[in-house]
Amino acid sequence: MDWAVPPVTIMEYITQSIAWVRLTMLEEAGDEFSCVDYWMNNILVLDCSTEAWPLEMALGFDSGGDMQHELLSLRLEGDKISEMYKKAKALVYSSLANSSMIKISRGGKTVIKDRLGLVWDKPENADADHAEGTFAGLLRFGTVNFRQKRQSVARVEVQRPQMTMKKGVLEP
Repeated sequence: MDWAVPPVTIMEYITQSIAWVRLTMLEEAGDEFSCVDYWMNNILVLDCSTEAWPLEMALGFDSGGDMQHELLSLRLEGDKISEMYKKAKALVYSSLANSSMIKISRGGKTVIKDRLGLVWDKPENADADHAEGTFAGLLRFGTVNFRQKRQSVARVEVQRPQMTMKKGVLEP
């Protein structure tokens, strides 16, 4: 990944994930609540690479927002035999058919290449995220009006942690 910030900044960001992992390891410790059991029985864990990051999975995480913007800005009535058009069409229809959501990241200035959210935030790209007659417009329209035919979302099967702790949620 093309990080643009010191490693400590990334570590601070990752801390929230570590806190979540700790919660999933806590068993009932006299307070009649087991985070492990709650995690195992009540949390739907999506495969984020499939369900939330279809653009990055198709183009690569290092492709950056400029490439995504370029593809999504192509006109639907454009050159249908060009490689860019074919790639944009496949990207949008695959995303609509196979993903629950699309994370439009800004990257928080943590990476060198701007992410799609930052590209779309630029004044010259106002309304690019839903411009009529573009693949971005089709993507926006499809998220509201198309219905997927797949039977289920891509999930991660939760496994009971090999190591658990008998501590209260707020215990160190």
